[in-house]
Amino acid sequence: TITISRGSVIGGESISVTGTLGMKKARPVVLQRQSAGKWVNVTPSRSTTAGAFRFLFKPPTKVGTKTVIRVIAPRTTIAGRTYAQITTGGRSVLTVAQKATMTAPSVVSQDAAFTIKGTFTPARTAREVVVQKPVNGTWVKVGTSRFESSTGTVTFPMVLKTQGTFQFRVTALAANGAPAVASAPTSVPVSMPVPTGLAATPGNASAQVSWNAVTATGLLGYNVFRRTDPGDLAAGWTQVNTNPVAGTSLNVTGLTNGTTYYFTVTSVSASDESAFAPKVSAKPVLPADTTPPPPPTAVGADPGSGSVLVSWTPPATGEPTGYKVYRATSASGPWTLLTTNPVTGSAYNATGLTNGTEYF
Repeated sequence: TITISRGSVIGGESISVTGTLGMKKARPVVLQRQSAGKWVNVTPSRSTTAGAFRFLFKPPTKVGTKTVIRVIAPRTTIAGRTYAQITTGGRSVLTVAQKATMTAPSVVSQDAAFTIKGTFTPARTAREVVVQKPVNGTWVKVGTSRFESSTGTVTFPMVLKTQGTFQFRVTALAANGAPAVASAPTSVPVSMPVPTGLAATPGNASAQVSWNAVTATGLLGYNVFRRTDPGDLAAGWTQVNTNPVAGTSLNVTGLTNGTTYYFTVTSVSASDESAFAPKVSAKPVLPADTTPPPPPTAVGADPGSGSVLVSWTPPATGEPTGYKVYRATSASGPWTLLTTNPVTGSAYNATGLTNGTEYF
């Protein structure tokens, strides 16, 4: 039998054909290929004293050609002894074209890292690959070469510093007789950077929206958007500002307390606007009233047997929702709360007191 280094070749590549004869003698061997139903000699050689042989064979370059090869050891006489012809089984080799494809994001942000990926079929491990761009009608190399993986893929980290639409392709360079192969050109639009670090802090009928600054050529500022629909990011937004916001925050007013609002932001130049930043939410609320009401006035105490009826006049302002009644045996305290729940009226009968004891 014979062993071939690969069953398919890219037009122009060579394969190695190896094997071992059943006898450990150095003798003539011939590589043959099938042509029009007949076996044609391609390359003569000799086996080693161990019976091993090796040929380098370049199949036809026409894509789709299937070539059948074999090795024979012709009838020969060695040291007065005649040995019969040995013929191996045939092996087929298919000539193919390597195909190249390129994938890249549909849009990238200026100064943001992204990846270009090339895929080559069939794979050729360690074959050199470059990214190219057109310059004055000629494709020129961009950045550093990389090499195909065992699966035929290769990736290139990229960063683009200017806005616009740029064309790229990936090209596997000519190697081992195979010609260079390039993918179809792919357009990569570069837009303004998407702001990061978006946050929204609720206020009274308002929200303070903030974000991180972006660095981009021609930056005019930022647009801020709001809506109450929590759904898809791409639609239904209302722009809050009229002119681009120069800073990195905006107080959005005119909101309804208790309603959840969603916010996003974009960066803007004279000719371009970034994609929306990932949305954030805030629910405006009426701030809690932490100012105590004025104290009651005209507090009176009418003693009874073991009790005192305490009365008062509600304050004119402050709208208290109830009153707490305390007692002490000294004007300076300590004071004991008598009402577990606030009293809603303007009088309270304090019971359980000791006759003859002065209470405050």
